[in-house]
Amino acid sequence: MRIPKISMKSKQTKRRVIALVFVLCFIVLSLLSEAYILTHADAGHQHDHNGAGGACTVCVTIHNAENLLKLTAAVLCAAFLLVNLTVATSVLCTAFTRFGLQSPVKMKIRMNN
Repeated sequence: MRIPKISMKSKQTKRRVIALVFVLCFIVLSLLSEAYILTHADAGHQHDHNGAGGACTVCVTIHNAENLLKLTAAVLCAAFLLVNLTVATSVLCTAFTRFGLQSPVKMKIRMNN
């Protein structure tokens, strides 16, 4: 019995699909956290702030969701800046390599006085 070979293209496609599923789950989770904050975080919410452990579970959940959203925003900003820096560096390196820095020495021009 022969084991069929999995092509590199199908492996890459599977990885992309898995990554896309994770990204979509993360986006949905972030949106649901934001919706929870918006529906439960009004100033006049009525519940027991002295629950088990001395903390209100709704307030703790809201605090955790806010921290998750802040952390996500910081990571996305850092990733965005890193990608832009990488692209800018790549463009500059390509431009210098392709067009080069022209100098008299590089152009082999003899300069006599």
